[in-house]
Amino acid sequence: MKNNRYDGMIITGAPVEKIDFEQVDYWQELCEIMDFSETNVYSTLHVCWGAQAGLYYHYGIRKQLLDQKMFGVFEHKVTRPSNPLVRGFDEVFYAPHSRHTGISREDVLNCKALRILAESDEAGPFLMSTENGRQIFVTGHPE
Repeated sequence: MKNNRYDGMIITGAPVEKIDFEQVDYWQELCEIMDFSETNVYSTLHVCWGAQAGLYYHYGIRKQLLDQKMFGVFEHKVTRPSNPLVRGFDEVFYAPHSRHTGISREDVLNCKALRILAESDEAGPFLMSTENGRQIFVTGHPE
């Protein structure tokens, strides 16, 4: 497997969001997989906790413990309608979230490598990617 190249990879969530990344039993293995994805995978989709892990690992963006669990279906606005990932979306769409941690919009905006493609006033950044689309981060559960 390590010598092959792949079109895509999905790094998904886990019920360990209240634990520091470095304390997660398989963090080192996940870091190796994320390293591998940078050179051997065309595009990687990080979902929910996987998005927080990827944002932390690749860009140093830390997750933040929320005062109460973010749970429900929230309104989101497309912020870059010409981006291929959201082309054809309605300007406003709804997506579910279920998490105890979040990321700071300001931290994402301060990272020159990332673009916010959709966000929510209540739930924060929802869909982010690098300019070339090789790293994609979804903080909710659209699946």
